[in-house]
Amino acid sequence: MMTDIKKSLKVNTADSCYYAAFTMYCFFHLMERTNYVYMFGVAMDSIGKIANALMLILLLVRFFSIRFTTDALVCSGIVFLVSLITLGVTKSWIPLSICLFIIAGNGIDIRRLTKIVLVVTVLVFFIVAFGLISGSINSIDSIRPGETKVRHSLGFNQVNALGAVLARICTCVVYLRWNKSPLLSVLLTVTSVVFLEVVANSRTAELYLLVLICFQVYCYIRRQSFTSASKSRICLYLVIGSFLLTVILLFVFSPSNAMLMAFSESLSNRIYSMWYLFKQYSIHPFGNGSLLLGATVWTGSSYAMLTIDNAWALWLINYGFIPTLFLLIGLILLFRRAPEECFDDGSLIVLALYIALFGFCESTALAVDYNPLLVLISFSIFKNWDIISVS
Repeated sequence: MMTDIKKSLKVNTADSCYYAAFTMYCFFHLMERTNYVYMFGVAMDSIGKIANALMLILLLVRFFSIRFTTDALVCSGIVFLVSLITLGVTKSWIPLSICLFIIAGNGIDIRRLTKIVLVVTVLVFFIVAFGLISGSINSIDSIRPGETKVRHSLGFNQVNALGAVLARICTCVVYLRWNKSPLLSVLLTVTSVVFLEVVANSRTAELYLLVLICFQVYCYIRRQSFTSASKSRICLYLVIGSFLLTVILLFVFSPSNAMLMAFSESLSNRIYSMWYLFKQYSIHPFGNGSLLLGATVWTGSSYAMLTIDNAWALWLINYGFIPTLFLLIGLILLFRRAPEECFDDGSLIVLALYIALFGFCESTALAVDYNPLLVLISFSIFKNWDIISVS
């Protein structure tokens, strides 16, 4: 009896460490997208480094609470090595953070992770609002080339960051309320879209939110007639389709093609910009360490924003085709197994829509703090080797 109690406490402690690490990562990674430079008199960069160190320690506690078969351990080791090499080449923690949360996340409650993302995002939103009202931070105002409408970031470091934050909040609410009446989700989403249109004119976030809520209403109405297999196919088509479309555009896009240029201009020249960076840096196995992002330049044909606003293109160009392939395979395995396992309520469509729609025009869709459902990849991969969580 005493042994069972100790065993239960061990698991609870390990899970709590994972949730604490995830909370820290969500909070500080999002704070980096605000105009706060200091917190409690300490530079945000220094606080972020301390938080990352604590996060790694907490994840190690959860990692050592899991028993791996030999094959599962080898698979995890390969994925970890790939992400470590990518870190060395690109100096980016994004692939490594996703790898660590996936490897240590087998058996973790995804709904609880989603609630953490929701609470943290709302908290940061209010912290930013307080800073803006008190004068501690400023709003960054900008105007698109050829337009006159002023866009406001409201304390975030980029106008589209505000759109990403509201998309993150609405996505979590839609996921958590997937099989419930969509009325509350509709009200929240429509309010967010109107707010974004007035303040930031973040068209990609607005379009994504409208499609997301329409999809939830449609699936709620037809919830009795959808089979698990059909839901899984929808997810596969969305994710694979967005990946293939991105790859095709990288290779076939041409500034001389009026139709493709018009398509790019309708998306604030995102397609042209990612194609331009692809031509400049190409795609390497583990990413590109010399990638320079941030400015807007005139290339002779059009202006290019040296920012990759496409999740798949960012992974291919910045992190390399090997980490991207690992991530894509993990998602495919997840959606292929969905009909056989316990994800038959259709809520995984939220993950697929987020990657396919929002991810096509924003890079954050493949970051674990914006998309906690990526942790489910641990289930799809480790289930193949019968990984067993200590319980």
